[in-house]
Formats: sequence, structure tokens, C-alpha cells
Amino acid sequence: MTRVLIVGRRRLGLEGLESILGQRADLQVTGLTTALDETPAAPADVVVVDAAGINAAWIESALSGLQRSHPDAKKLVLVENADDPALIAAIDAGADGCLDAQAGGAGLCEAIHDLARDRFSLGPELTRKLLHRVRDGEATASKPSLTNREMQVLREIGAGSTNLQVSRTLSISESTVKNHLYSIYRKLGATSRSQALSEAFRRGMITP
Repeated sequence: MTRVLIVGRRRLGLEGLESILGQRADLQVTGLTTALDETPAAPADVVVVDAAGINAAWIESALSGLQRSHPDAKKLVLVENADDPALIAAIDAGADGCLDAQAGGAGLCEAIHDLARDRFSLGPELTRKLLHRVRDGEATASKPSLTNREMQVLREIGAGSTNLQVSRTLSISESTVKNHLYSIYRKLGATSRSQALSEAFRRGMITP
């Protein structure tokens, strides 16, 4: 059973999400709130943040607060579409995944389960948006120097593999995978898996 907390500014939108998730036997909604300063202490494996059409400052504040109140929970941010500025704001603020709000109930549930399994979640439309940023010349920074092994780890997590799956694929220990990830984060200037992948996509180091 995956526990889900729902956060957003529109009560009606949160109740709609609760209704969708409540139909799934493998998901349990543990709380919902529109007040960032009153985030429920309810346990959560994944926090769904309804940020469609909301400004970047609110998203940054929401994710910062959730990192304090639910540091171990994965954060899934819903954005209006692939052109929504909330997409980049969410990734930069440390979201573990983003999803087009029009993806539908099945897409939402799949994204939640992906995050619960420690897999980075980013829908195809949103992935294309990040790639367009690269093609349009927005990635001007030089590519950092990663070792061959670090590039292998980066490609594996870019394909959605968990740390355990990476360790089995590359025949290395899970702790070694984590050490490589910390090194990748440092070189990319990232603080999370989602930020590292975003930077790698943006710089053209890997493709989805």
C-alpha cells in the first residue's frame, strides 16, 4: 500500500485527485491541504503537489516546506502542460517527478508507483520539453567530466532503474552506486536524482 499526501492551492482540485486515487486499492490518501504552513503530519510515501498554472515562487516554497515535513517522501508535481514554467521550477526545486495534469488517472497512478519504487518519473511530453531546451540552445554550460562508470550509472537511472537494479546491472554494490550518485550530483550541481537527470538532459549528456 502506497501512502499519498495531496497538496495544492485549489481545494476542489485536491478533492478531485483524492477521488481518483481513492478508487485504487493499492493507494491510500492520508491527507490533503491547501495551506503550506499547515502541512499534515500524516505519513506519506509520495506527496502529490498540484502546481498546474501556479507561479514558481509557490512551488519552491511548497517543496521546501515538504522537504522539512516529509524528507523521505517522493514529491510528484503536476504541471499544466509541457510549456508550463512550473515544470522547470519544480525540477530546479528538487521534485522527484513531474506529470502533465492532463495525463489522466491511470497516468497519475503509474507515476506515483514509479516514485514509490524509487524511479524518476517524467511523462513523454515533459521529457520532450526538456530536450527542446537543449536543441534551442538553452544549455550553454559545458559538460562536466564524469568517469565512464559514472556515465553508466547516469544512463541507468535515466532509464528509470532503482539503485538496486543499477547495482545488479553493473555488478557493483548498492553502496557503490550511491557513492557514484553523490559524485554525479556534485559534478552536475544537483541535490537530487531528478535535478541530476534534468541537468543531464539539459546538457545533452543523455537522452530519454
